Amino acid sequence: MLTIPRLELQAAILGARLAKSIIEAHSVSIKQCYFWTDSRTVLSWINSDHRRYQQFVSYRISEILETTEPFNWHSISTYDNVADEATKWKKVPEVSVKTRWFNGPPFLKLEKKFWPVESFSPGAATTVELRGQYVGTHHEGRFNEFIALDPNRYSSWRRLLTMTAAVVYSAKIWLSRVRPHPEGIDGVSSYRTPRTEDFKLAEIMLWRQAQFDTYKEEIYSLKHGKYVERSSSLYKLSPYLDGNNIMRLGSRLTSKDRNDLVILPKSHRITHLIVADFHTKYHHRNLETVVNDVRQRYWVPRLRVVVNEVQKQCQRCKLNKAKPKPPIMGQLPSARVSAFCRPFTYVSVDYFGPFLLSIRRSSEKRYGVLFTCLTTRVIHIEIAHTLSTDSCILAIRNFIARRGNPIEIWSDNGTNFKGSDKELRTVIALMDNNEIVKEFTSPNMRWRFIPPSAPHMGGVWERLVRSVKDVLYYTLGSRQTNDELLRAASMEAEMTVNSRPLAYMPISHYADEALTPNHFLLGNSISSKPLSELSNDGPLLRRGCLASQQLANTFWKRWLRQYLPIITRRSKWFEKVKPIETGDVLLIVDPNHPRNCWPKGRVVSVCKSADGQVRSATVKSITGLYERPATKLAVLDVESLVEP
Repeated sequence: MLTIPRLELQAAILGARLAKSIIEAHSVSIKQCYFWTDSRTVLSWINSDHRRYQQFVSYRISEILETTEPFNWHSISTYDNVADEATKWKKVPEVSVKTRWFNGPPFLKLEKKFWPVESFSPGAATTVELRGQYVGTHHEGRFNEFIALDPNRYSSWRRLLTMTAAVVYSAKIWLSRVRPHPEGIDGVSSYRTPRTEDFKLAEIMLWRQAQFDTYKEEIYSLKHGKYVERSSSLYKLSPYLDGNNIMRLGSRLTSKDRNDLVILPKSHRITHLIVADFHTKYHHRNLETVVNDVRQRYWVPRLRVVVNEVQKQCQRCKLNKAKPKPPIMGQLPSARVSAFCRPFTYVSVDYFGPFLLSIRRSSEKRYGVLFTCLTTRVIHIEIAHTLSTDSCILAIRNFIARRGNPIEIWSDNGTNFKGSDKELRTVIALMDNNEIVKEFTSPNMRWRFIPPSAPHMGGVWERLVRSVKDVLYYTLGSRQTNDELLRAASMEAEMTVNSRPLAYMPISHYADEALTPNHFLLGNSISSKPLSELSNDGPLLRRGCLASQQLANTFWKRWLRQYLPIITRRSKWFEKVKPIETGDVLLIVDPNHPRNCWPKGRVVSVCKSADGQVRSATVKSITGLYERPATKLAVLDVESLVEP
């Protein structure tokens, strides 16, 4: 990839090649050339060892140094850089011989001592182009003291140990060539791969490196025969140095063959790699087994905390334990809080059942269609003979004939409701003057669906489905019935559910009865309406109308005071989470299947609410496109390599 510094380097090499061509084409001897660049990175590369850098930079710097010298290159400010005339002008410049493009920077006409001098640091070059440095050896001139590999470059203990053993083996090979028979290196050429001794020495070196990076003062004190300071965290462990200068846990044993535990710092990368190796050994399970096994060889302060951190950082564990993060509970839709409107202005529709009926000598099924007012929680029940689209349309038309035309109809993604919505759209598009268009549709009517597999978004009517089913099943029992009895039972269930209190009312409260859905339909919690005097007198009729309106407003004021505060507070999902983004890789949660059968997919599009939280997303998997709520999407901690 050509970055800006690499493009600047390309410009520098073009300048060097151009100067070489000019020098070779002229017979006049040119003693010295001057090169100017405003890239401090290029100047740093030219004035440093080019072998330190990657091939792209290294090869081009070497070509520049073949024809030029580092002292030939100078820094120029962006203000004096004439090359910017061709790249950074804001409007089309006038082509004239008086422009800097043809005459060059003004300071070239002055004496050399007046040329601009800008200092730069050779170490200012970017470290991105540096080659990887794998090995460095240092400590009191002893070979077996340190071979300091960077543990942060390795993802597993086995890889780090293998690479360190390979370095130990290579070091022995080189030392055997310099010193033919040094102690402990005889017979190196008889094998071509690291042996057990090399792995043991590599393990000791890595232990020593982890201890030296964290416990320098303690190691210094123990080497000089002193005790560890009281302020040290190792004071109560009575540490000592063994023959390999490894700090071990002190004990009260006097046996020469004792094998005390190796002390490792809890926050060092090597310690985490060792614990992660045990974690993998036990198949990412049995944390207490990991703790017990690690404790057999190592003493790690707060070992259980380290084991838990390793498990949290383990990529496989994160994938296996990924679960959906529901966003904070969203704002209530306007349909839930639209006060002072007639019942069933905003309505939901759902099916329940089936019910087995005895029709002559055969058995048939019937289904209940539940209509719920989203504002007042009043219900209305219709009976559908089938699950066909026509039967659904007929049930909705019967509901509209009795309760009026709603503004919005909400439902889940059942096929029959989708069919009804398609039928409505078709009827509206045709604009026929038939009875369905008159009774079923209007310019203000809208049908809305909740995402698939999102029952929590339809909880306002799903809970009432359960209440109605409880009443019906208790009334009818398990016996078969007929159409007449089913219709009568559904009406009884409708009256029973509509008589439930919407808000809690203390027993000691004698002022008024609890507010129920029936108050908005009948003016009372039961089927009796309040008596009113009827007369043909105009003033009396007007007073009666005003009294009826005042009574309805009283119910709505109670609804605002008693019921609205209950539905506005959050009962779960209190915190905002990171929204799902396009391109995320995730699992589609399917409660009907085990976790290892959940399909994987990539987010194609998201649906955000007004508060910025993603409530649903469209996911593409190998089987097709799925729209699912955020509560059924478990985002994996991986990067998608495919552009969305």
